[in-house]
Amino acid sequence: VDTISATHVRLESEEPMMPGSSRRSEEYDSNTEQFKQLADRRDAQAALRLLDTLKESTALHNVDFRASLTNHNLTLRACKRSRPPFHIEARRLLLQMRECGPSPTLQTYHEVIATLARAHEWRIAERTFAELRLDFPEHIPSIKLYTSLISAYGKGGQWDKAKSAFDTLVEEN
Repeated sequence: VDTISATHVRLESEEPMMPGSSRRSEEYDSNTEQFKQLADRRDAQAALRLLDTLKESTALHNVDFRASLTNHNLTLRACKRSRPPFHIEARRLLLQMRECGPSPTLQTYHEVIATLARAHEWRIAERTFAELRLDFPEHIPSIKLYTSLISAYGKGGQWDKAKSAFDTLVEEN
């Protein structure tokens, strides 16, 4: 049985960056590697627990901590890869992010819509895609985002909606 440790949280680190990682504008968190491993193992329950543990441990020490966007997105990836997909939890985490932060990105929306597609939840995927359009009105959704939506429609037997989304994809890109 694997144990999850959230004993050490660093928001700003002097440690060298891990290969393939980026600090861009998001906080660096030493638990990111653990989130990557959980996503790779498709362990959504453990990723969600770790995210909650990090939030709770920082609240106990009266620290204003918002787990990094990367860790949220990796948790969503674990939800997507889990069998069956943790679509309810993914949608709930997206709503929490929209309310409390960190602000969701296009990658965040992709992970959630892809999770919903794997769960055959085309209606919720469609609603989430509409929310994406409202949150990013200046942005044309990527092929990856449209592919996730089209996949949700296809798995739901919504062929006309899938074709319409594909046609919109072709027009916009």
